[in-house]
Amino acid sequence: MDCNDADFEMETGKDSALDPDDPIAQSSGDGDVDEWEFALGKTERRISDDRRTGRDRRRSDGGRVGTSNDPMNIYLREMGSQSLLSHEEEVELARLIEEGEARIQKAVLRVTPGITALNDLADRLLSGKARIASVLRGVSEKDDQALQEITDGLLARIDQANALDDRRLALFKQLKHLTGNAEEEKRLQNEIQTISEEISDLFADYRLCSRGVLSAGN
Repeated sequence: MDCNDADFEMETGKDSALDPDDPIAQSSGDGDVDEWEFALGKTERRISDDRRTGRDRRRSDGGRVGTSNDPMNIYLREMGSQSLLSHEEEVELARLIEEGEARIQKAVLRVTPGITALNDLADRLLSGKARIASVLRGVSEKDDQALQEITDGLLARIDQANALDDRRLALFKQLKHLTGNAEEEKRLQNEIQTISEEISDLFADYRLCSRGVLSAGN
């Protein structure tokens, strides 16, 4: 059920029954028209009184909003006093966000969990559980041929990343069993670092969605 259905769902049960004190509920139904008109008029007056009471209560509550020390009211007053961003500031903010996401993506894909996440992503694309537009930002779903080309390109990059990761794994094994040779250790570490950067650079042209690959950095 969506929110609209929830908003308009008809309530049933005791809440929908007439109030026993309601004049209409007390009417037998066999009385004459005058009794019904009297009952209806009394009910309408009660509803009108309730509405006036509600308005008065809201006015009273509204008068307290401006002076309340409630944290939410303080926050709303503070936010209301702030000026909106200009168009140039919005553009600059969007640029900074994009740069931050690119740096996070680069950092995640340099480590082994990033490769694991890429392989999971490839499996979802190949099995049809995910579409490329849900994986990459800024991809339009209007052109199926273009979508397939983008998908094939991303999958090819993932294959290249796995090949590089195999080389990196072999270097890690060498480094693990190497002792007493500081120069060779440094060489292996530098080579591992270079391969890690090559892996992340494979995806520099792609803006991966934060859910999925980027979540590997958590």
